[in-house]
Amino acid sequence: MQLTGTTTLLVALKAEAQPLIDHYRLKSVQQHPFPIYANEQLKIVITGIGKCPSAAALAHTAAFFSILPNHIWINFGIAGHKDHAIGTAVAVSKVISKSSRQTWYPNLIKLPNTLVKPLTTHDAVVDDYVDDTLCDMEAAGFMSAGSSLHIKNECLFVFKLISDNKLSHAKNITKSLVVEIVKTHIPTLEALIKKAEMRVQDARNFELELGSELFEKWHFSQTQKSQLREGIRRFKALDKQTLWQDMELNNCATAKDVIENLNRRLQKLLPKF
Repeated sequence: MQLTGTTTLLVALKAEAQPLIDHYRLKSVQQHPFPIYANEQLKIVITGIGKCPSAAALAHTAAFFSILPNHIWINFGIAGHKDHAIGTAVAVSKVISKSSRQTWYPNLIKLPNTLVKPLTTHDAVVDDYVDDTLCDMEAAGFMSAGSSLHIKNECLFVFKLISDNKLSHAKNITKSLVVEIVKTHIPTLEALIKKAEMRVQDARNFELELGSELFEKWHFSQTQKSQLREGIRRFKALDKQTLWQDMELNNCATAKDVIENLNRRLQKLLPKF
């Protein structure tokens, strides 16, 4: 599969990275302070364990490569959960810091045979699995750094593979287990990257089409951008003569007002039965 070269994976362990390094024939481009492997299609950064190393690795990589605003960042690797079977792939919908209780919402792509779950980042290895969330030690650092660097949420993804549960605790994790889990899910990861690249490019094209003035005047969240994109698509399908921008927007104080204004126009355009 051809990738566009706009994606970086951040993983904690060399065992998580090695199957991907081999598969994509990545070359070492630096070893300190963080090992980075890359080709023209993909970059992988080995951050080490913990939220602080994860945050530092993202910041370092963004500076080292002078990465553009629409670059895709994926925190990828193993995580625990009390019930899910080892090897299960999970797209993370929400990241919670156990220590600070801060929360972040990475971009979410639903794939076949992949669960969607929140994740809690802990400061130490978990062996009690109290919450119905995934457990890791890196994702909160990744999301925190992304937010601090003003990386758009639509460019931040967290994707995990279950490595331990209440029947097989983290102490049972071996290098060979991690390698095998990752190798099994290379096609899943490829599908995620491809969909992420397409989604971010579509969002970029959408913003270019509308122009910067709209987004400078009103701050749209990622959800609101999706609602606006879908609303404009429907408006264009129902009224091919009128530009949606011709609607009265001067009285809109917030992005929510803009979307509600658009929805009111859509209701008037819908056929009456």
